[in-house]
Amino acid sequence: MNQIKFKLLILLLTFIFALTSNSAIPPKYGGVIRLAVFQNTLTLDPTKTLTSIEYCISDSLFDGLISLDRNGKILPCIADSWTISEDKTTYTFHISNSAKFHNGRKITANDIKFSLQRSIINAEPYLLNQSSLGLILGVNNYRSGKSKEVEGLKIIDENNFQISLEKPDDTFLSCLDSPVAWIVPRESIQKGVFLQKPIGSGPFKVKTGTGSEGEVLNLIANEDHVYGRPYLDGIKLIYASDLETALLQFETNEVDCLEIPNISYGRFKNNPVWFSRLVKSDYKQIFCIQVNSKSFPTKVRISDILRYGIDVQSILNMLYDQGTAIS
Repeated sequence: MNQIKFKLLILLLTFIFALTSNSAIPPKYGGVIRLAVFQNTLTLDPTKTLTSIEYCISDSLFDGLISLDRNGKILPCIADSWTISEDKTTYTFHISNSAKFHNGRKITANDIKFSLQRSIINAEPYLLNQSSLGLILGVNNYRSGKSKEVEGLKIIDENNFQISLEKPDDTFLSCLDSPVAWIVPRESIQKGVFLQKPIGSGPFKVKTGTGSEGEVLNLIANEDHVYGRPYLDGIKLIYASDLETALLQFETNEVDCLEIPNISYGRFKNNPVWFSRLVKSDYKQIFCIQVNSKSFPTKVRISDILRYGIDVQSILNMLYDQGTAIS
């Protein structure tokens, strides 16, 4: 796929399964995929992305300095190369000459700094931690208003940008492929037009004009993407008020695929007609709980409290109707 960052081909993130009307075939150029979605409005600001479908669509609209393939391998994207200092605290990125926004303007180091500072000041703290932006030197001073710029973000020249961390972190580079680290055009934000027509640099872009009834969003292929155009000509999001409506749309060929909530998996797993159309995603996700250990007695292990106080197997059975708890 020319290494195109297009996670919509996996179809699901927090949802485990999808229904599809086609079996797996070698990819070829052309066609529009129609997705049933349960939201009639979408938040496509990378700093505010919450739901799985918002993440998928935003991931097709925006790029970061790097990208990850399906196996988690780090790939060049907006940055075509980078170097890491010997102490692993300073990353210097060279911006690809092919990296352009959907309006044709070349991406510069100014856009990188603006986008990252915008995320640092606007994003929730837990999102900063997930993306590792919280590790950048001077983030706390910037968020508290003690400094006007993030100390660890430095423009070397138009095509080179440097990020310095408070301390080394081996996950930092891979975490740059997250919504709060995606790059947006400064002028679009400052003119207040970004939310009406989001502009990124990803493999798809928003199509202007009025869509058909029930159409939430219409995306078309970005011919000038840094890795070349995607295989699909476009993506259409069709609103469904509930799962039954989405299934009817699927059966009447109004949509090509839809999300199946984890809690409904058992219903389709035991139906031979639907089971043959289920597609499992390769997505893996780790959820962590941050606990203030000082609030517990010193002789009590928090891990033991969680292990014996939460029935993980019952949660798996209820939400996913599958899976085995790790002992």
